[in-house]
Amino acid sequence: MKRIGAVMLMAAGMAAAESPVDVVTQTPGLVAFWTFGEEAGQPRRSTGTKELHPLTEVGGPIARVPGEGKKIEFWLANPEVCFEFERGVEARRDPHTACKSSFNFESVIGYGTLSEVTQPAAKENALNEIMRQYSGKTWSFEPGAVDKVRVWKTAIRSLTAKQARPK
Repeated sequence: MKRIGAVMLMAAGMAAAESPVDVVTQTPGLVAFWTFGEEAGQPRRSTGTKELHPLTEVGGPIARVPGEGKKIEFWLANPEVCFEFERGVEARRDPHTACKSSFNFESVIGYGTLSEVTQPAAKENALNEIMRQYSGKTWSFEPGAVDKVRVWKTAIRSLTAKQARPK
């Protein structure tokens, strides 16, 4: 969720030579990243990694929506959310039996309630938390930049975690 948030929110405070895509694609261990910037009818492929991974839109192409899209509309109608983070994802292959192949991973799944952050100082603080994660520094935002960005937070209600490693 933070990676997605960073893509949407970083533009307000980045150095001119640094794009949100550049910042995300420099993340160590990144497996795939999609910008969803393809024209209608064009296949979606990941960017920024050695291998280009196709994104299959099951049931046919997903319509591209100009402007804000539908997420905010959906969040306002139902702010209950589920989110997932994972790391350390690696294929574990059995050279003899396909069904014994699996993955190493660590994951967290959480449930909570989404709300918009509207106070300017709180928005700037939230944006800087995201920026520090990806750039390692605190940013000063240009006047008015924070006003143009919508920031959301999740009040976490519950978390579960799972780890799969070789035995």
